[in-house]
Amino acid sequence: MSRILKYTLVAVLTLVLLVLLVPAILYIPTVQRFVVGRTLAVLNDNTDQLRYDIGNLQLRFPLEIELWDFCLSREGDTLAYVHHLKTALDEIPFRQQTDFVVHQLLIEDVRADLDSTMVAGLDLIGTLDTLRIREVALNLDSNAVRVNDILVHAPHFDVAYAATDTMEEADTTSTASWYVQLGQLDICDARLKYDAWQIDTLNLHLSQFELADTRVRLD
Repeated sequence: MSRILKYTLVAVLTLVLLVLLVPAILYIPTVQRFVVGRTLAVLNDNTDQLRYDIGNLQLRFPLEIELWDFCLSREGDTLAYVHHLKTALDEIPFRQQTDFVVHQLLIEDVRADLDSTMVAGLDLIGTLDTLRIREVALNLDSNAVRVNDILVHAPHFDVAYAATDTMEEADTTSTASWYVQLGQLDICDARLKYDAWQIDTLNLHLSQFELADTRVRLD
């Protein structure tokens, strides 16, 4: 074997190993902590005095992500906090994939105190005990979503909305309809107060709400 061919084969094998190993090393906790640290450093280098913090983040094979103690603050004031978030996909998505399955999305202990400096015209204050969504199947070819069950526990929110002159007009371009099939929806101890310009204040309290075997078309 000539020296040139030998070196060429070594170079090709090295590239193949790198392609295989780069995704794999992301499952190493030390590498995960390094990536999170570098990402937070970039996010915190901003002119809006916003600070992002993450207590811990773990990635497990094939694509299970778990996050603890995410906090967004400004000058010591907490704007948003999530104690625990967990999600798990069926498999690692590839470029031309049209079917996706999310086994679970779990969000626990959420606190929000956002004003119009974050989202134009919107003030949002409140807490959420638990949001759990299980077995979500998405098909991009048929524009269909199937959800096995959703649990929303203790969402307590005050929302104030005021239109501003700088807000963009809604895009009225017609798009394909989406079909959502929902197996079970449970909402427990929900409290919502909504204020909007030229609309009377809406106060909503649901001690228990259930919905089963529902199909919805979204246009």
